[in-house]
Amino acid sequence: MRDRHQRRLDCGLRIAAMVGINIPTTPVDHQHIALKAVPGHEFTHDTPCLRDPDNLVYMRQEQGGLVIGGYEPTPIARWIDGVPWEHGSSTLPSNFDQFEMLLEGAIKRLPFLEQAGIITLVCHPGAYTPDCQPMLGPMAGVRGFWMAAGMSLNGYGGAGGMGKLIAEWIIDGEAPMDVYSYRATRFGNYYSDPVYAAERTKESVKYYYRLRFPHDEHENARPHRVSPVHYRLLEHGAVFGEKFGWERVNYFQPGKPSRRMGEDQRQWGWSKPPFFERMGEEHKATREKVTLFDLTSFGKIEVKGKGALPLLQKLTDSDINKPIGSAIYTQFLNTRGGIRIRSDRYAFGRRCFWVITGSSFIANDLARIQMHVDEKTAKYPFVILHRSMPVSLCGDRMLARCWRRSPAMKFRMRRILT
Repeated sequence: MRDRHQRRLDCGLRIAAMVGINIPTTPVDHQHIALKAVPGHEFTHDTPCLRDPDNLVYMRQEQGGLVIGGYEPTPIARWIDGVPWEHGSSTLPSNFDQFEMLLEGAIKRLPFLEQAGIITLVCHPGAYTPDCQPMLGPMAGVRGFWMAAGMSLNGYGGAGGMGKLIAEWIIDGEAPMDVYSYRATRFGNYYSDPVYAAERTKESVKYYYRLRFPHDEHENARPHRVSPVHYRLLEHGAVFGEKFGWERVNYFQPGKPSRRMGEDQRQWGWSKPPFFERMGEEHKATREKVTLFDLTSFGKIEVKGKGALPLLQKLTDSDINKPIGSAIYTQFLNTRGGIRIRSDRYAFGRRCFWVITGSSFIANDLARIQMHVDEKTAKYPFVILHRSMPVSLCGDRMLARCWRRSPAMKFRMRRILT
């Protein structure tokens, strides 16, 4: 019988590789300690499980004592290029120095644990995704390949529900509930670099219990991707956030050095953010003057070929058959009429369309299209030009006249004035 403290490590990455698919699951060490019962402080079998995020630990009773685990701020990743097949269910040598701060947190919560004897400290890597959420559902490119992986954090608790969901999804062709944030396609090929995927995964494990404020940004593996104007923005005091690997300006601090945001909101808590007034100035400038938005990070999918128009007509709720140069705001629907994608369509030819979608939606949205077509798709840089921008900024002297007739067009920037 397998030791009760062992569990089988997800080998999903290697299984997926067999069919030519990359999935970003990274093994991260997870340790738990078993403590003997302290006389006078024994726990009964009906003692509830306890989570203490302030001290980064969880605990449950076992034989009158406790089993304690947690999520330290410096997790250790291993085998980032694939789990050895021979690993199976085996544990690894424990690391008390790594676990010590978690034990101290548990003692802080229950001081009498300082008297408890240690039975064992177990280390077993678990399979985690870059956002610490499971990967569920079909994958584009391999028809009939379904995924249920990366469930180290919620496998036991969610196995029944996720199994039921996958079964109904396979039978009915649509998920019975909204699982957009769990879709196996959400990472796309942007996490194909195992080092980048591992760094982002370690950070998500760090914050599994640690409080992350709404305005906090990722800190690991930055900068990963930057736009063509990134270094120009650095000169103007840009404060960068991050979206799907892209460095994006959250706001500007003129006269101050440029920087990347991290745990910034811990400094001001839930009060008015320091960029509140600055955002108001930028909003006013956009309404009353002219603003150039850098949409490099947005998802751009080119759908072209003889079947492009019929495909988009089938998947969306708007009439895509518009004159060349048209911009159409529309939505991709599922078979029940529910919204799958909200995006813009730009018609650049009778058989050529661009689908513009949000930075963090591109992987799911591209997969949705690929699952309905065999034609090759590609992504290109894209810039939206404000209608009142001076013609002198662009190489095409006819731009102003054409822009009045066609809100969607390609052009080449000659220079950017500031």
